[in-house]
Amino acid sequence: MASANEQYVMHGRKTILLVDGLDHVSGEVGLSNSILRELPDPSEIPEGFLIVLSSQPQALVPSAIGPRVAQAVDGGSSRRVDVEGLSRQEIHAIVVRAGLIVSAQDRDRLYEACQGNPLILTYLLNRLKSSLGSKVEAVVERAGRYAGDIDRYYASALSVPLQDGATRGLLGLLCRAAPTIPVAWLQEWPEATEIENLYLETLAPFVRFEDGQLYFIHPSLIAYLKEETRSRLPGVDVAAQERSYHSALADRCGMRSSADPLGRARVFHLLRAGRPGELLDLLSSEWVRFAISSFL
Repeated sequence: MASANEQYVMHGRKTILLVDGLDHVSGEVGLSNSILRELPDPSEIPEGFLIVLSSQPQALVPSAIGPRVAQAVDGGSSRRVDVEGLSRQEIHAIVVRAGLIVSAQDRDRLYEACQGNPLILTYLLNRLKSSLGSKVEAVVERAGRYAGDIDRYYASALSVPLQDGATRGLLGLLCRAAPTIPVAWLQEWPEATEIENLYLETLAPFVRFEDGQLYFIHPSLIAYLKEETRSRLPGVDVAAQERSYHSALADRCGMRSSADPLGRARVFHLLRAGRPGELLDLLSSEWVRFAISSFL
């Protein structure tokens, strides 16, 4: 910040630090130094240095980010900008550009269902495309209506599969494997058939495929699934459960080379699993040298 201030005084150049997705941070387990507690006091920020926080409202409260920062960005502050959703006309235009032949009444149904939220609209359009021949009214009824809270929307869409223990465990692995989820790797899993059924029945609107990889469209779903796949039993060690998920993923990555994305993902999962001995054995000079030569 001091360096940024010097640049501003000498050259009139402002520095902007954008922190996006603050609401996802609070859902992480075992953070020793959360960025939510590292945000500087507004009085410490010098001229020429701007910090922009992008978040859902629930992360901008004193219990999450500290009272002084929360006060600076509360609902009555001139520093705060609440972003409006897409208009009805914009929703109509997007649906038309998506190539879906639906009536103006159905486009209105989509607008009312997503309340102008572009992410929810994306999910609805994906569901329509994967359910060719289905009526918009039926798709909206199945997907649920967005009412301003993304977690409640996910709860309405995923509550049934999350009630099944095996499916909940599978979703727990998938959300923690993101973003490195090669489809060929999933076909090696013992639950390959269950994964395909889960995709067809539940996940299709929320994921995309690109270059042989499965990606969750938005990290908000990853954060939601991480939270919902943790045990609710009293006294359960949640941190130990997180280590167990990552330990299983590390084993499923196998002993691949450092040139393979899954080989590099194994490093992350071993670290999160709390298996330092195996991690140090893996990070041999030969393994790292191969990674560098492959990159070059």
